[in-house]
Amino acid sequence: MQRAALFLILFLWFGFGYGQKQKHFADSISKKNLIKFNLTAPLLFGSGNYVLEYERVLKNNQSFSFSAGVRRLPKLVSLGLQDSAFMVRSHKSTQGFSMSADYRFYFKNRNKRNAPDGIYIGPYIDYFNVDFTNNIEVYENNVLDNQVEINSQLSVASLGFQVGYQFIIRNRFAVDMIFIGPSISKYKAKLQLSGALKPIEGNEYYEQIKEKLLEKYPLLEGALDGAVVEQSGSFNATQFGYRYVIKIGYAF
Repeated sequence: MQRAALFLILFLWFGFGYGQKQKHFADSISKKNLIKFNLTAPLLFGSGNYVLEYERVLKNNQSFSFSAGVRRLPKLVSLGLQDSAFMVRSHKSTQGFSMSADYRFYFKNRNKRNAPDGIYIGPYIDYFNVDFTNNIEVYENNVLDNQVEINSQLSVASLGFQVGYQFIIRNRFAVDMIFIGPSISKYKAKLQLSGALKPIEGNEYYEQIKEKLLEKYPLLEGALDGAVVEQSGSFNATQFGYRYVIKIGYAF
């Protein structure tokens, strides 16, 4: 929510300043194709995330866009605890991917220029999939207690509605911000555990691992509930989702 509020503040500040300067521009935009780079993906999930988007203007106030890219989850760092420690010896993340598409309706009366410049609304669909593995060594009083390998698979399919604002600067450069994007999302997750921990009385390793994993990977919440303390867990759930995105691009 803090990031969403920040994006909204940036939108209001940038939108007001830019709106005062664009009065001298032409009423229409001749460029109907845009290539954009998603800045939010690497900022939130790390440098291994690259998503490109193509937008095509279909009418003066309507457009269609499609995006696809490589996705990875951030590396899990060491899990330090008071009386024990979980040391992450390796983190492997396969090259997951994401795809999305949306249809945009640009406001005729509110916007000073035709699409793809100005405020827009419209539906979108989105799909995200990634696998990753963490090898963890468990220490008790600085002595190796056990080794655990956690294999995870995550996928999220979303259908939603978005509100955004796109600036076209000097008829060439684009700044696209989606700041409201609620959705209904279908979550699927599977988690497998290799190398069961020793059943010591009062051992809370699993709960501690669970808490730390959820801090880094919130989407694992369903898969980490209950069954994972045995050997593996999986879940399918339909929940409310949200998206906010900042992209930069070039019009041609």
